[in-house]
Amino acid sequence: MLSHHAFEQLWPHVRHRSRAGLSRTDSWGGIKGTEQFRPGYPAAPNPDQEKFDRQVAAMNPDLTPTVPVRIVQAADDERVRADPAPLMGTDALVEELTATNSERGNIHYRRYEPGAVPADEPLGIHFATIDHDIPELTEWLAALLAAAADG
Repeated sequence: MLSHHAFEQLWPHVRHRSRAGLSRTDSWGGIKGTEQFRPGYPAAPNPDQEKFDRQVAAMNPDLTPTVPVRIVQAADDERVRADPAPLMGTDALVEELTATNSERGNIHYRRYEPGAVPADEPLGIHFATIDHDIPELTEWLAALLAAAADG
């Protein structure tokens, strides 16, 4: 179940705002993920939160992709955290995927250190990371295409 604030104040935004509008600090972008649900989550989830957890677990990315995967993260992204605080972040995801795919070597993680990605208003660092990474992403793709052409 959503917290009282999330349900009463923020849920109505879903019908009237774009993704950018929902990301603003006066909407969903202004609260932490742990503030979206009623108290007790994640330590003592209620039945609705348990259902949510089961849905998330069913999407567990502990799999073996057959193509190269590139994951990009700004360390100071407040929307999707790199490090566990309080839930597992991108670093943990990459560790899990790397362990599962270590023989393939197809998991590529680019973690930009704090301050490396300038915030893009109104969407912040989270969405600015995509544009910031374009030069490195292009180089990465070019190397993959060149290797495929040679191979």
